[in-house]
Formats: sequence, structure tokens, C-alpha cells
Amino acid sequence: MKRFLFLLGLLLNAVWLPAQDTYRYLELVNDTAKRQEIRQFLTRTLSLHTQVCYLHYAAWGDYFRMWGLQENGHRKQATLYAIKGNGFSAPDSTFCKHKVAVSLSVCQAVQRLFKKAIRLAEDTDFNTMGLDGYTCYFAIPDSADAFHLTQIWTPLTDSSFCRKLVDWSDSVFQRIMHHETDWEQTEHTANRLWEEIQNDPLPEDRFPAWHGIWARGLLTPRETLGDTARFAGYPTIEAYCYDNMIYPEEMLKQGKGGYAFCQLDLDTLGIATNILTIQSSHESFAEEVTRLLRQMPHALPALDKQGKPVSCTYGIYVQFRPYRYLRRLKEKQE
Repeated sequence: MKRFLFLLGLLLNAVWLPAQDTYRYLELVNDTAKRQEIRQFLTRTLSLHTQVCYLHYAAWGDYFRMWGLQENGHRKQATLYAIKGNGFSAPDSTFCKHKVAVSLSVCQAVQRLFKKAIRLAEDTDFNTMGLDGYTCYFAIPDSADAFHLTQIWTPLTDSSFCRKLVDWSDSVFQRIMHHETDWEQTEHTANRLWEEIQNDPLPEDRFPAWHGIWARGLLTPRETLGDTARFAGYPTIEAYCYDNMIYPEEMLKQGKGGYAFCQLDLDTLGIATNILTIQSSHESFAEEVTRLLRQMPHALPALDKQGKPVSCTYGIYVQFRPYRYLRRLKEKQE
């Protein structure tokens, strides 16, 4: 009962605290087919020299609206293009198109904001699909070989950075469609949004440096074993950790994510021993993973070639993502 009340309290805090920035970072688009589809569409509808692009795509009806920014070379101005239509496959002749000229200072403010927001994007498993909203894509097609594409599912109900970024991007589209000439406030908002994230550490600082240095999974040579360990009700140790995690309270209130990379031995009784934190972004995350491993149910131990139980070593990487944690809590309650 105490544990249930603790989890419920954390959930209510996270939902009702207006200052919590649950959606601070965009999400990388790793779906190759989706990346190719959007890249081809942007190439087809906008200039090849477009520096940044925003695409707002509805989950129903294939309705979209988008805008792109192009710097006009030696001219001391840039151009914003806006397009709306009823799907990627519709003929270009059916699209509604507008464009306006803006100063180079507006251009630079927009470019700076997009570059930082996209560089901060997270590689997560956050589900950006739905039936009653829309996906917002932020892209930088900066060369023939590089296409940086990120996304966020909306509408967002919090006061997060991503919510403000989407609202600002939608306002830019509307201003282009109305042929606005005064872009001072748009530039000011872009600079203010950039200031919110300018000091945020990039992903290589937020995430561990274990990749290519420390191995994950079973570290005991597989060829020495007759059979690997089996975990009660879970395919991996990480899956057990995610299903039983209690997010550190202060970190959840602040909407902060992180990670812990640990090593452990499973002894001949299937008990986790010799638990060691290799690296973590915050000590509270390491403490929670250590707690989980100490309380992990007995596994069926690994067996040697003769069928006798043997000890084996594992390396595990556990991510802490506040929105993902809250989503799991909600799914359990349902």
C-alpha cells in the first residue's frame, strides 16, 4: 500500500506541476522509410537550398502545413515559404503556397534555434503515433548526404519547451500565410527559445560513453556455457528493471532523465551478486538500479557444458526517462 501511494503521489505531481518540462527534447526519427518519404517530399515542394523546415502533419485526413527558410545568397535577406495541402501524394497544383521576405537576422535566429533543438534530440522509444493529434517534424536538410529529422507528437498539454517550440512554429506558418511584414516579435521569440536550451548538454554528455567501450548483455563467453540464465517473467534484466522501477522522486519532479550502467554476477543460485556501477548520470539513478538488482527474483542460473549451474557476468544499461516512466504507470493502472 505504501508503495502504491508513493507511486500515485509521484504521478499526480508530474501531471499537475505546471513548471515541469516533460517534453524538453525532440525525438530522432529512425524509421528509414519515413525519413525517405519526408525528404523526398521536401525536395519536391521546397527549394533544394532550404536551410530549415517545419512540417505539421495530421493523423487524420493526411492534412499538412509546412514552412521552410532559404537564405538568398549575396542578398541581405531570406525567404520564408509556406505550403499547405491534403497529403504528400496530392498533385503540387492543389497546394496553397505563399512566401515572404525576412531579414538576415530573422534567418539567423531561426537557424540557430533549429540547429540546437535538433542536436539535443533524444533517441527514444516514445510513441509518436495517434488518432486524434498530429506529428510535428523539424528538419535540417543541410547537404546531399545529411538530413537531420526530428519529431514530436502533439498536442502537448504541458508548458514544456517542445510545446512552446511547436506553438511558435505554427505561428510562423500563419504569419507567412497572412503576408506579415513585421517579424521582430518572431525573431525575439526564437532567440528567447534558444536561450532556454543553449546551455543544455548535448546527447554525448547526457548519455554514457560506454558504447564501444563496455559491452552489454552476457559478458561470460557464450561458448563456455551449455545454457544461459533465464529470468522470471522477463526476457532481459533491463526489462525487469523498467517494469519495477521507482523513479527517484526529486529527479521526476524536475523532469530530469539519465542512465545507469552496471555490472553484476548471477551466481549458481540465480541471485544477483557483486553489483557494480560502472557509470551513471546521477547517483540516484545508480542507487535505484542497485536496489532493483538486489530485489530481483531468483533466475534460473546458467549451466555449463555438463549441465551444472555456473556463475556468469552481465552488463546492463538502464535509461531513466520521465515521460516513459509515467506512461508505464498509466498503462499499469489501466
